[in-house]
Amino acid sequence: MTTRFPIMAASLIIFSVYLAGYNVPVQLAESSSGHHKHVGRITNNFFSSSPSIAICCAWDNKFSNEQLTYMIVGGDEPSRQAVVEALNQWVSSVSGLRFFQVSDKNSADIVINFQNVGGSGGVGGNGKDTNGLGAIRGSAHVDIVGETILHGSNGLIDSAQINIATGAFGSLLSTDRIKQIAMHEIGHTLGLGHANFVGDIMAPALNYEKVAVSACDINAVLSANQWKFGGSSNGPLPPHSDHVEC
Repeated sequence: MTTRFPIMAASLIIFSVYLAGYNVPVQLAESSSGHHKHVGRITNNFFSSSPSIAICCAWDNKFSNEQLTYMIVGGDEPSRQAVVEALNQWVSSVSGLRFFQVSDKNSADIVINFQNVGGSGGVGGNGKDTNGLGAIRGSAHVDIVGETILHGSNGLIDSAQINIATGAFGSLLSTDRIKQIAMHEIGHTLGLGHANFVGDIMAPALNYEKVAVSACDINAVLSANQWKFGGSSNGPLPPHSDHVEC
């Protein structure tokens, strides 16, 4: 039996108030004697003079035919359709990329979970309020509306899990918001970290994102999976760089 270890975990957040600047760390880890070993840390600096998007990893040989399989778990029909539209947005943006829906988790490279949350806090609460996948309270209330966990080792992904909240701040999320969240999280499953500037779908705060895949997002995916999109004959290789300039 093969044990899979997280190589990246990232969250998408939404603020109840505007903040002028903030840092959201992404921790990278790989397997080491059965434990998680943190091998890097990407901190988004919104005052950087050089806009860029972080790259964490590449897909392994499951991506050899440029197709990844996925399964959607939970959610109502409009929400599920919003995820499909998000997947199609990436497909129409990255030449050669394909996603294929399956009905068996064991054959899915990417599992997308809708997680209902309630007023009691955390996933699975029974209250009427929807407060995100988790909440951080400080000078502002922050709800986590999406998260991605990538599994693999040595900088290569062999599976991914996306969790999407059904709501935040006591209200259900619209299908437009769910599509926006799904597009961001799908970017993570393609090997991307966060953008260090506002106004990109890979920015870590929902408030500032556009519902579009940018040229820089596309370049980041191509760079992350250069072994495939670059025509390498050496098989799956981790990315050559940890970011792309925008």
